Amino acid sequence: GPGHWSAEPTTGPELVARAHLLLCQGKPAEAREDFAAAIAAAPEDHACLNEISWVLATHPNPEARDGPVAVRLATKACELTNWDSEPELDTLAAAYAECGEFDRAIELQQSALDRAPTEALLEEEARLKQYQAGEAFRDPSLADEA
Repeated sequence: GPGHWSAEPTTGPELVARAHLLLCQGKPAEAREDFAAAIAAAPEDHACLNEISWVLATHPNPEARDGPVAVRLATKACELTNWDSEPELDTLAAAYAECGEFDRAIELQQSALDRAPTEALLEEEARLKQYQAGEAFRDPSLADEA
């Protein structure tokens, strides 16, 4: 019942949080199961979709990445935010870069940059340069902690 702490996570954000823990423990396959469950639980939650696609596009561990799924989820997140939200555009750019589609990545990164708050500009410009150089982005903050 309520207040029962060992309850299984059921909401999208809870499942995403547990997936992050599993990734930190070096368990990408289990994390992917939680990501899939999160998408099923919150198919219209653009923030949830965005967070999952970011991990699938940029995780330093290749076993944690899935470019095509990242593109699909990030595209949905962009649709849900009317192609006008900087975090979602930034993620979709990273997903296309992971798939080797750098022209598309550059175009989307430029759209993200046009909408970026000042504090995000340097990071996003650095990503744009990486895509222009034909390199996918890896998020060092996601590296396995274990």
